[in-house]
Amino acid sequence: MTRAQRRRGGFTLIEMVIAIALLAIVALMSWRSLTGIIRGQQGVIETMTDLREVDRMFDQMSIDLADAVPDNDLGDGAIAFDGSRLRIVRTVLAPGQPTRWQVVRYRSADGVLWRELSAPLATRAAALAARTAPPAQRQALIGRAGAIRLRGWLNATGAGAMPGGTPEGWAQTDGGRKPPPLPPGTPPPLPQHAVGGIEVVVLAGSPPSAYRRVLTSGP
Repeated sequence: MTRAQRRRGGFTLIEMVIAIALLAIVALMSWRSLTGIIRGQQGVIETMTDLREVDRMFDQMSIDLADAVPDNDLGDGAIAFDGSRLRIVRTVLAPGQPTRWQVVRYRSADGVLWRELSAPLATRAAALAARTAPPAQRQALIGRAGAIRLRGWLNATGAGAMPGGTPEGWAQTDGGRKPPPLPPGTPPPLPQHAVGGIEVVVLAGSPPSAYRRVLTSGP
């Protein structure tokens, strides 16, 4: 039998081994490429989810700050913050119902950014007491929040006009600041809040990305 006849009879063992090895290499490369594509798609989905949650959180916080009760109506600072927590006493308007107040808190715990709410409150005393009471309900705003960082713009409280007045500027805590009491019969001064605005930085996602926005208080 000639060499050509032997070749027409089929593949040799060495040729089969080489073919199988090549197929295995191609399959491995295809699997790695497919895995990379799937991981990339999953990363895009998670990033888009983070962006939607962060935008929703900023929108909700902006609404809460816009609805903050004037400090002089509350008899204390309606907006209070430290480096990682924010508390707002806001008005709640419902059709056919009298105006109520509600305490809202933002804080990060266990990798989640929470919005905590008190029940609607009818009196100033109830609102003041609810500031330190456990919340009636909690809403998870961002499911992959590493941390929240806050600083606020403190409005001047009689600086240059009253003894003990304090100037305006950015700070990491409100320091218990509130406007001086109004003399009887005088109109409320502007601004209505000792805290004029909040700078919010949220770390969300894995690895975390920083999202920043500055929000003002009051209407």
